[in-house]
Amino acid sequence: MKLSFLQFEFNLEFLKPAIVSANPLFVLRGMLGKNLRSMCCISRQSVCGECLYSKTCVYSYIFETILPSDNSVLPGRDKGCHPYSLSVKNREHKNPLTEYSFILTLFGKSVEYLPLKIILEIQKLRQKKEEKCRLELPVQF
Repeated sequence: MKLSFLQFEFNLEFLKPAIVSANPLFVLRGMLGKNLRSMCCISRQSVCGECLYSKTCVYSYIFETILPSDNSVLPGRDKGCHPYSLSVKNREHKNPLTEYSFILTLFGKSVEYLPLKIILEIQKLRQKKEEKCRLELPVQF
């Protein structure tokens, strides 16, 4: 069996130093999830597992990874492993932060339809961050 994967490297450069109290990777994951859900969700239900569209929704597939209850791979489990990985190039980050690099790796089916959505979400995050914090975040791909 062949597992397809696709890797993106992002380099965020802050024009003004930023102070971070949490791991920036956790913040990025949360922002990506929130923005992808707002972009993809058509039913606006609070729980994806109860949604009619959960089996075909990009957000549900990537961030919820809902499994049928009668699955043979993970019997008794209703959620599987997420088909992506976020990692950092340099684990050391010191305040104030002037740059931050991370790698997003997509696995399996997520390779087919997620890259464009992720790139759009990174660009949206950049715009929101600039508006909210008056920071410019040039994103390099």
